[in-house]
Amino acid sequence: MNNSEKLLTTADIMKITTIGRTKLHKMEKTGEFPKADTQVGACNNRTAGGQKHWRASTVRNWMQQKANSRGKK
Repeated sequence: MNNSEKLLTTADIMKITTIGRTKLHKMEKTGEFPKADTQVGACNNRTAGGQKHWRASTVRNWMQQKANSRGKK
């Protein structure tokens, strides 16, 4: 990953996409939204999850795919 590439948090993505936190995490689990590119902090099942980050390009590509699929219906 390019060090200068912008990383987005869950809160950033919620603002951009207007998707709620719970729905976003469910979409990530089901594969409807891409998995986080990095995760900082605790990563085991017994403690709270760490802060997830997505590359801006990952989110941008996902949003473009969603827009294209809506247009084809």
